[in-house]
Amino acid sequence: MLGKLAAGIGLVVVVPVVLIAAAAGGIRAGGAPASAGVVCASESERSLPPTAPPDQGTGRTQSSARPCQAGELEAMVLSHPRIGLRPEARGDVAAGLIDPRVLQVLLFLAERHDLNSVGPLITAHSYYIAGTNVPSNHAFGRAVDITVIDGMGVSVANADARDAMEMVLTLAPPLLPDELGGPWLLYSTSVDVFTRDHGDHLHVGWDR
Repeated sequence: MLGKLAAGIGLVVVVPVVLIAAAAGGIRAGGAPASAGVVCASESERSLPPTAPPDQGTGRTQSSARPCQAGELEAMVLSHPRIGLRPEARGDVAAGLIDPRVLQVLLFLAERHDLNSVGPLITAHSYYIAGTNVPSNHAFGRAVDITVIDGMGVSVANADARDAMEMVLTLAPPLLPDELGGPWLLYSTSVDVFTRDHGDHLHVGWDR
């Protein structure tokens, strides 16, 4: 009986992950994910006009995404075996304070990588961008830092961390972020990619 229960619990965890992969446009040969689409969207995201850029994997526009069920993405992130949140970050997610795009990108990256020491999100991050009086996207729940990927600290020696950065740049709007920080100055025409003060972690954020 306990064995059947455990198998059932495992299925509950695996099925949402499979759905994320499907919504992300499938998996290319060799295991590389295609551009991710929207699993679900907030009401503000769904209000975008149908002319918003379509998802490259499914051809759907952002406005066609179904609405998120209350707590859906939060539960998936909190229970995901490949997403290790810092305690304060876990609290932010559990409280429903985090932008759904942040949660969806974490789920997308976790399809291929183990993410650990994820955070800060809001709590324990300064309100302003370091050395400025400009509010950080962290303060509004629109950014995440990731320090450990596949068991190794983020650095120029961690090829998996570079792969994670490259995965982020394959995303279609609205999941494509406005800013991406990390050890590598990757090329992008639409994302502000920077390395300053980000040699030991990845930063993914949205301006609005």
